[in-house]
Amino acid sequence: MIAQSSASKYNWRRTFRRYWMLCKISFQERMEYRWNILMYMVVVLLPMLVTMYLWTAVFNSQSNLAATRNIITYYVAAGFLNWRIADFHWIFMLNIKEGRMANFLLRPMSYPATQFWYEVGGRIWSTILTLPVFGVLILALGDNFQAPNSPAGWLLATLAFGFSFVLNFFLTASLGLITVWQNQPEPFFWLYNNVVRWLGGAMLPLALLPWGLGNWLQWLPFAYIYSLPVRIFQGLPASQMVQGFGVQLFWLATAGLMFRFVWRKAVQRYEVFEG
Repeated sequence: MIAQSSASKYNWRRTFRRYWMLCKISFQERMEYRWNILMYMVVVLLPMLVTMYLWTAVFNSQSNLAATRNIITYYVAAGFLNWRIADFHWIFMLNIKEGRMANFLLRPMSYPATQFWYEVGGRIWSTILTLPVFGVLILALGDNFQAPNSPAGWLLATLAFGFSFVLNFFLTASLGLITVWQNQPEPFFWLYNNVVRWLGGAMLPLALLPWGLGNWLQWLPFAYIYSLPVRIFQGLPASQMVQGFGVQLFWLATAGLMFRFVWRKAVQRYEVFEG
């Protein structure tokens, strides 16, 4: 019994070292493209700054300083989150189309886990690189930006973001696997990217939607990728936070089971197709 426990612990450590090595490799590779990352970030920031300016003009005309601070904080946090969320459907599509997934399937490491941890390493580097840019933006905003006032607030917002990253992995990776059945899935991917960012609250706070649509959209999984982490960052009440985490974990488990099902079917189909 003790020998089995020791072997299990050794296997767990060896697996962790493998995937941690992937993170470091991705980290080092992304360092070579630091200027590309910074230039792309400018492309991301410009629409966000324009949107913030428009909403600020609206609320300033009403002399509503609290609403101005709230909407600016929302868009800065949502812009950062949108910048950090990885869309895995493009990665899966390219590997399936170009036949690289067959090589990955022959390796002892899990292909989905390989893609996930490789992207985590790259996102860590690009986050470190772009944090000073967001820091300068926050300093320039001054009192118009309100960050969590306690370490617990930062920790809970970070935890919600971590869950949202994994949830988005399961959803977009499942979508990417349809390439096994549909050789030209790009239109579906573009549609998904645009629709989900609207339904999830990345482009517009769900509370501002008319006819109570935001109350209904809060129950969709997309709101727990974008809206929930931002609302927690802004100081969501404890009761709503507990409910939010509960629903987020529900969608995380559901998306994980869905991905597992689609992955098994895709591998079977992929093997038959390649054979």
